[in-house]
Amino acid sequence: MSDVAIKEVHKSFGTTKVIKGVDLEINDGEFVVIVGKSGCGKSTLLRMIAGLESITSGEISISGSVVNNLEPKERDVAMVFQNYALYPHMTAFQNIGYALRIARRPKTEIRERVEWVARVLGIEDLMERKPSQMSGGQRQRVAMGRAIIRKPGVFLFDEPLSNLDAKLRNKMRVELKKLHNSLKATSIFVTHDQIEAMTMADKLVVMNVGIVEQIGTPREIYAYPNSTYVATFIGSPEMNLFQGSLSSDGKSINALNGEEFKLPYKVKSSQGQTVMVGIRPEHLALGPKVHGEYGLMAQIEYIEDLGASLVFHAKAGEQEFTILAQADIENPTNGDVFVQFLPSNLHFFDASNGLRIEVEEYN
Repeated sequence: MSDVAIKEVHKSFGTTKVIKGVDLEINDGEFVVIVGKSGCGKSTLLRMIAGLESITSGEISISGSVVNNLEPKERDVAMVFQNYALYPHMTAFQNIGYALRIARRPKTEIRERVEWVARVLGIEDLMERKPSQMSGGQRQRVAMGRAIIRKPGVFLFDEPLSNLDAKLRNKMRVELKKLHNSLKATSIFVTHDQIEAMTMADKLVVMNVGIVEQIGTPREIYAYPNSTYVATFIGSPEMNLFQGSLSSDGKSINALNGEEFKLPYKVKSSQGQTVMVGIRPEHLALGPKVHGEYGLMAQIEYIEDLGASLVFHAKAGEQEFTILAQADIENPTNGDVFVQFLPSNLHFFDASNGLRIEVEEYN
């Protein structure tokens, strides 16, 4: 079993606090993605698990044993770095087998295990090449091979795909997840790319300025973000946010360009509370104005054609927002339009702290 437990972990560099009491449970065999903006502390947290950074306070356990004071080589982890970190004078075979060679394993064992890794990664024809003779994707596979050959309990990935072009990144995402499913090892993957995070994670951990904002499956976090930070960070295009105020009974809201809407549920709030109302771009639709429909008049200012879909950049009063629609929508043009939505697709957040407000009493 190779589970990882992080309990109340803090990290400071001098007087600067970069990790502020992180608690996280990672189960054996899970693929966990830690995602967040640059500077949120995600790579620092990964390096503390690896033993490359000391812990200011708290506790990290791997397979039930506290590893705070263990050297990296004693932790049963292997790390794949963003810059590949391959030895330029060595062939792929030598790079992959290096850890076994310095451990003085028999040559026959080294060859057998390197050949096994090469088959797993589909790089048998690269074994005699040096890094300068390989593409970025090939170098990344060799770097992963060097980690796999050790058969660690935990794989740690520090933004390993960020140096690849978009097409190769998409391919490597699929290959890496297939590899994880084959090896059944515990994997912790750090990225700032929310698409990478959504498509790869069994469990998603969203970080912000040294704290964990939310933990859950990608679908849970997308559908029920705990805060405006999570709501706007996860999703592309990001969630639209409008400022509004609730009625005293929480059953109507004044928002979206000054419009007042009766709600078929009650928003849990204090009387007249100022809130942020969120709605995903794909939950807005263009159509004719119909009496009784939820919606507002807006002006289309710019259209992004993505081939299979269109992103409409709209404005209602001073409020800018986006609408995501299928490319076959009728007559997509700039100008005044009616934007429809369903109240069941609205999200509510406290304007003072950005935290989610729940609803109750559906009619």
